[in-house]
Amino acid sequence: MKHTKHVSPVERTLLKKDRIMEKVKALGIGIVGGGPGCKAIIDMIFAKKLSQLRMKLIAVACTNPQAVGYRLAQEKGVFTTKDYHDLYELQDLDMIIELTGRAQVAKEISQTKPDNIQLMNHVAARLFWDVFQLEEDWIKERRSTEEALRESEERYRSVYETAPLAFVVWDPECRVMDWNECSEETFGWSREEVLGRNFFGFLVPESERPRVEDVVDNLLQGRVERDVVNENVTKTGDTILCRWNNSILRDREGSIIGAISLGLNITERKRADDALRASEEKYSTLVENSLTGIYIDQDGKIQFANRRFSEIYGYSENEVLGMETWRMVHPEDRDLTNEIRAKRIKGEQAPSIYEARGLTKDEKTIWIMRRNTRIEYKGRPAILGNIADTTDRKQTEEALRESEDKYRNLFNNAQVGLFRTRISDGKMAECNERLAKMFAYENREACIAQFVTSEHYLDPGTRERMVAEIQKNGEIHNFEARLSRRDGSIIWVRYSASVNPEKSYIEGVATDITEEKLAVEALVQAKEDWENTFDAITDMVMLLDSEHRIIRMNRSATEAFSTKKEGVVGKKCYEAVHGQSKPVKDCPLIATTRTGKPASRELTLSSLGRTCRCSTSPIIDQEGNLTGYTHSLRDITESKSLEAQLLQAQKMEAIGTLAGGIAHDFNNMLMGIQGNISLMLMSMDPSYPDYGRLENIEKQIHGGARLTSRLLGYARKGKYEVKPIDLNQLMEGTADTFGRTRKEITIHRELAKDLFAVEADSGQIEQVLLNLFVNAADAMPGGGELTLKTMNLTDKDMKGKSYEPKQSNYVLLQVTDTGMGIYKKTIDRIFDPFFTTKEIGGGTGLGLASAYGIIKAHSGYIDAASKRGRGTTFSIYLPSSKKEVKRIVRTRGNAAQGTANVLLVDDEAVVLKVGQELLEAMGYQVLTAKDGKEAITVYKKHRDKIDVVVLDMVMPRMGGGKTYDRMKEVNPDVKVLLSSGFSVDGEASEILERGCDGFIQKPFTMKQLSAKISGILG
Repeated sequence: MKHTKHVSPVERTLLKKDRIMEKVKALGIGIVGGGPGCKAIIDMIFAKKLSQLRMKLIAVACTNPQAVGYRLAQEKGVFTTKDYHDLYELQDLDMIIELTGRAQVAKEISQTKPDNIQLMNHVAARLFWDVFQLEEDWIKERRSTEEALRESEERYRSVYETAPLAFVVWDPECRVMDWNECSEETFGWSREEVLGRNFFGFLVPESERPRVEDVVDNLLQGRVERDVVNENVTKTGDTILCRWNNSILRDREGSIIGAISLGLNITERKRADDALRASEEKYSTLVENSLTGIYIDQDGKIQFANRRFSEIYGYSENEVLGMETWRMVHPEDRDLTNEIRAKRIKGEQAPSIYEARGLTKDEKTIWIMRRNTRIEYKGRPAILGNIADTTDRKQTEEALRESEDKYRNLFNNAQVGLFRTRISDGKMAECNERLAKMFAYENREACIAQFVTSEHYLDPGTRERMVAEIQKNGEIHNFEARLSRRDGSIIWVRYSASVNPEKSYIEGVATDITEEKLAVEALVQAKEDWENTFDAITDMVMLLDSEHRIIRMNRSATEAFSTKKEGVVGKKCYEAVHGQSKPVKDCPLIATTRTGKPASRELTLSSLGRTCRCSTSPIIDQEGNLTGYTHSLRDITESKSLEAQLLQAQKMEAIGTLAGGIAHDFNNMLMGIQGNISLMLMSMDPSYPDYGRLENIEKQIHGGARLTSRLLGYARKGKYEVKPIDLNQLMEGTADTFGRTRKEITIHRELAKDLFAVEADSGQIEQVLLNLFVNAADAMPGGGELTLKTMNLTDKDMKGKSYEPKQSNYVLLQVTDTGMGIYKKTIDRIFDPFFTTKEIGGGTGLGLASAYGIIKAHSGYIDAASKRGRGTTFSIYLPSSKKEVKRIVRTRGNAAQGTANVLLVDDEAVVLKVGQELLEAMGYQVLTAKDGKEAITVYKKHRDKIDVVVLDMVMPRMGGGKTYDRMKEVNPDVKVLLSSGFSVDGEASEILERGCDGFIQKPFTMKQLSAKISGILG
């Protein structure tokens, strides 16, 4: 096939110009018509823009001397005339150009001109414009071609010097014509060493010669082979594998004058950097066939890009040109690329190779490796760049990093210890955090640096046995050993490991089984503990199978039934326990068997003569199947008795509460009566007939007060003046008083000399003693003996009681008589209020009840022991006190007239009125308040006038205790006399301890009230 010569646009322009020049060969020109066309031709001639035509202007003819061309010709010194016939006589004239555009003038010139002069009319004159335009196009194209050639050479040289490809230019004789720096780096030969040499002699090994010769022959015959892979030899004799892309070089006639081979060393890398060609053909071969994207960035826009660059970003080649470079950069990396680009343009230090994220046409994020250099492009700075899509590598790296992170996380966060130790000495080479903490190191680095496993085995030879087993079998499983930790504590470790013989390491897993070992030990211990616990249960417990046969019996059961465990195993429970051949009626085992639920019954065991709480529960396994029963017997004989006592105590507590309320209200009623009687007696002459009757009424009031005092004692609400007292002294005094009235009774005293003090209300304890003395005297109507005894003891000495005494030291006070004794059925009720064995009118039944309440109120205990015909002993136990006993001398005062101001506070209207009248009758100025809140208001208003406050203890809304505290806040020096039928749980003594000045018990007389107030006011 004949080669067709390629004709460039410049060449086509020149050919067209040559054809026109064939038509225009005149040397001397005359112009007829001096208009603008004339001037244009004069300008072209004198500017030498038509110099190739070898023309010169001879003359200009024009009938109008003012025409622009005519005047220009005169300025240039050209011959001018008004008559064109004058032109015929000019010797150098070769052509007349008629520019008037008039047909008549053109016709005349054509008819009259000499034969040696050619004529070009105004239409033909357009040839000059064509020639001029061709000249201008030729100049522009030549300049453009020269500029393109220069730019191409610049790009070629930049690519040639910077491309990461071996660049070899060779002629048809396979002689090297050009050899770039990358070729030097790739093959080790310098440019000077290879220029002019046949590359077969130093570059191609013998094994590859036939293949390379075929490629060369094909290239020289016009057949291009790309992506040719073959082995090459370096200067050092090493063989490397290269991928070659080849391109043919031709001269202007199209003849093959050689080839360009681009080589990439794929032994160490898979991609080549782009290169630019030195000429348009070299540039196209290098750039368009580059495995990397090549581009020129100038002013932030793509001025040039190869096909690979467009492919990477998903654009067409036309779409890329002129595009702003930032559009192809990920938003988060634009600052980075802009900064590097700016520094590179300015010539400042900046990375020549770096990675950044890019954006494709479809907004997909990719990773780009960039290699940039600064060049001059079209006379201005620009960036020449090579890019490679490293997304796959990045994804591979990311996957590898994630894999490594997962491995590292798995390694570090594993719930077992992972390790690698040297076989020789046990030195730790690697471990995770779990193993470091297992051996009490703060982190894995410290463990690796300090821990030597072989030094921590507690049992001699353990590690040697483990290493021997690993070397023999290559691995071990579940090897257990004891080791010491860094802090000296001991742990059990289970190893599973294998040997790495090449590195002489043991690698494996270590699990802390200390808790497991302890759990096993604990399980064994638990079994023993269960056995011991089962036998230690005081209830009689039996385990039965599903057929009610005894599987196991604890010690309490075997002891209770006087048998051996082995003797009852396998028997039915009713046979072993009750000695019967069939189940006992009402046995809870029958109910549990029927319902599958726990059951309990009270049964009387004739074999034991005891009452028992019999309980049965089913035993269910994990699958929900019934496997047996638990059967237990609890001896409740004593608890039944205690339960009866508890019921009795609760009954007495309820009666006591009732009695206290009645006594309190009764005292308030007596207070109203007493107050009015006192006022009446105060204003009545003793000779008055009713005076004696009023005194009798007053005596009856005192009797009623004594009765309420007993009720309050029983209710435990009469204790208000608690002080350390000596029971021996109190016993002596009370006994002496009683003995003077009962001469027929002999009193014996057995009083401890070092008796502890007790904290008590002496008046109430005295009342208890008198009640016991009177009760003893009633049991000995014909006389007898009364023994009084005191001693110190502790709660441990109080054994065999129906109650559980609190842990403390106690003082025992015993009163023993030799009377008739108390019936057994009666002794359980002797402390009941209003219970008496005396005839009607012989007693109220409150004496012992009152004693019981008073002792309980003092946190003590009282009980009685008696046998019919052998007397009775009452024992009183009171908690001891370490406080010192102070003897108090009581003085007796007379009622006196007063002048002070008194605030009287009471919620009972009657008591409030009579109290006011009593105080006013004694000369006091009185203010009143019906409750605590009103008292506070009155006291705040008149605090400077009030000298003393008589304050009731029990009031609604605000009680006496809180009222007193509020008054103390108003005036810390306030003087207060408490008044009440009783105190609540010792509240009176608590208020007295907080600084209250005194207490008066309702009902009180005028004299008693006067004495209390006088004592407070001094």
